Amino acid sequence: MVVINYQISESILKSIESNKQLIVLNTFNEQSADDLIQSWNTINSEYLGVLDNHSIWCNLIIHSMEFNKFLKIYNIEYFNRQTILIIKNGKVLNTIEFDSNINYSKCLNMIDLDENYSCSNYQLIERQKLLKLIKRRNSSCISAKNRAQFCNIRIKLPNSSLIVHEFDLIENNLNDIRKFLTSKISEDNIDLNQFIFIHLRPRKDFTKLDEIKTLKSVGIDDKTTLYLVKHSIARRRLSFHWKFMFSWISSFWH
Repeated sequence: MVVINYQISESILKSIESNKQLIVLNTFNEQSADDLIQSWNTINSEYLGVLDNHSIWCNLIIHSMEFNKFLKIYNIEYFNRQTILIIKNGKVLNTIEFDSNINYSKCLNMIDLDENYSCSNYQLIERQKLLKLIKRRNSSCISAKNRAQFCNIRIKLPNSSLIVHEFDLIENNLNDIRKFLTSKISEDNIDLNQFIFIHLRPRKDFTKLDEIKTLKSVGIDDKTTLYLVKHSIARRRLSFHWKFMFSWISSFWH
């Protein structure tokens, strides 16, 4: 994963190493966000996608609120967006200087996290496979035919830190995704004790979650399950109903 950072103390490195996970941070602030977005979006979006304030295809970016919490936890006062550190298990493997003229896809192609893992040979190819299985929808999650569609699903495979995909998922895709994940686990000998997670990000089309309900679970095996959730829109419908009734009844008093 990629961390944009000015300086990382030994305590943070030890913490990262103890968790045996890579940490990816959205480190740009409001002032520098536009510059970083403009530079990153010069990449071939077919492979790496387009960067915005919330997400990025090649690297999982933590939202700014979560990033601020991270700063407070580790007492970090300043991050410099001019340097990108490549970190795995607490060790800095490589650095990339930020430059608006750099094609970052080429930089990522040079990063090998270990002997058997290459961003260029692995992640970019797998994203194309996913897009063949799942048709990404740019339209609203709510449709007239099916109001229970899933939207903005983000999948991360264990032991594959750079593979993060975000796409719209509808019910018909479940079998295809299950087959894909099962084959990936078999091919890469992924530790099934690690959890494959799906995260649903709210959209403007929906009201806030009253509660998150598990609609379905797609079992990979006894230890790993793929969970799908959706928004609850019952309260919004009820609210609209009562507003209409109140307006209709009030008309008789005038």
